[in-house]
Amino acid sequence: MSVADGSRAIAIDADAAVWRAGTRGDARPVVVLLHGRGGDERDWTAHFARVPDAVGAVSLRGPLPRGERWQWVGEPEEATGSPSAVAAGILAWLDDELPGRRIALVGWSQGAMMALHVARQEPARVAAVAMVAGFVLGDGAPPSASLAALPVWFGIGDADDVIPAGSVAAAIDWLRAHAVLQERTYSGVGHELPSDMASDALAFAARHLGAGSGTG
Repeated sequence: MSVADGSRAIAIDADAAVWRAGTRGDARPVVVLLHGRGGDERDWTAHFARVPDAVGAVSLRGPLPRGERWQWVGEPEEATGSPSAVAAGILAWLDDELPGRRIALVGWSQGAMMALHVARQEPARVAAVAMVAGFVLGDGAPPSASLAALPVWFGIGDADDVIPAGSVAAAIDWLRAHAVLQERTYSGVGHELPSDMASDALAFAARHLGAGSGTG
């Protein structure tokens, strides 16, 4: 599979995905979880229990190594492929592993950027996106259909010292212009994934998959 910038899709390792028990092969909608830069597929598993029983969950591994762990995209000088090539790989994985099932994407930090970027490629494929301490790629409008009807949750700690304040403001402005945004700031929280942020993000995703009232 090739993408608009001429690069080839970067495949996702299906064997590395961690599934919530009973998720693979049934008919429930699924929350697809993406870790941050320098993380791995186990980072979100501690929060599987926060996903309602009516919804499945699976956590993916980024395709590019970073030391002994993983990332979705590298620095430009690393020449590791474009975000759109990685997004194409995620979409191909969804087609192979979750054909016909409703999905929501939830990501933390770099994984939040990638979750939104996947939705920007095929908005109709995604029921909702929850972005925890993330950012938006600054490369213009969505490349395909409009995101205007897509629910997006954006949560950030007011003590986050990794995502620059300018990037947070730019992300919020972009999301307000292009999606149906729900935003929340967490007092005293740095660049981390505390249980309340994870719960709110997952509740938002589950609610838009038709499960539970949620608190996000």
